[in-house]
Amino acid sequence: MSEPLRWTRTALEARLEALEEKHTGGDLVSAIVEFAETLTDEDRRLFQDVLLRKRRPAILRLPRRPPPDEET
Repeated sequence: MSEPLRWTRTALEARLEALEEKHTGGDLVSAIVEFAETLTDEDRRLFQDVLLRKRRPAILRLPRRPPPDEET
């Protein structure tokens, strides 16, 4: 039995972009789900991270501010 195909983050990002170019709306969601079903558990988790990072608003990517000094 051969090893399953493994995906890199870059390859998963490119695959997502290709799906977005080809599909819209519910068809896009279906295509993403169908593709995710072909992945190993580890690659599926990586793909979920790719999806979340792509959809997360930019404001959520800002680094957190350190807590203010309590020496006041």
